[in-house]
Amino acid sequence: MWQHVGAGAGVAAELSEGVLYYGGQGAAGLNVRDFVTEINSRSSLGNFIESCAAPSGPIPGFDAGMDVPCDKQLAIVDIGVDKDAPHGCLHIFPAVLSLARNTQGFTRWARMAIDKNAETAEIAREFGVDTVPSFVFLADGVVVDKYSGSDRVELMNHVLNFQKANGIRLPERGTKRRMSTAEAKDIARAARERAKAEGRQTGW
Repeated sequence: MWQHVGAGAGVAAELSEGVLYYGGQGAAGLNVRDFVTEINSRSSLGNFIESCAAPSGPIPGFDAGMDVPCDKQLAIVDIGVDKDAPHGCLHIFPAVLSLARNTQGFTRWARMAIDKNAETAEIAREFGVDTVPSFVFLADGVVVDKYSGSDRVELMNHVLNFQKANGIRLPERGTKRRMSTAEAKDIARAARERAKAEGRQTGW
């Protein structure tokens, strides 16, 4: 059960998405583990840190995909709790999943619950984390930044600022070709003809 008191645009959707993420499923049936690694031990953390994000393919609407050297990739560990997760954790989870999906090729993401076991609690202490949600940013195995809070824009800015500081150019939106007047008229004419034909077939 989940109870939320208060109002705000999108609150219900954000919380429902957060619960889905918390349960291992994203919106539209996405499997969270396909994008966010689960850390439950020191060895799984080590494997995550040593991993490397595969290059992303072409991004629809943008000029290219992403292929960043491993030592310039950002590894982000989302630290929260499993039991009685606070509103902030549920609020930020959908943003974590969205960022993980949309920054493939230059970041990799993981989540770890402090209360999972004694090992994860010890790792959180070593990272200096005492509030949740907190995010630890690592590059080439070294902690380069931390953020505590559930502000989605702040989280995104930490990621983008790191990439900018490392001279990594993000994909830019491809330029759209403007439609000529003649093309627009042809499209409109074809639409009218279809509507007219459908009208005759349905007896309008």
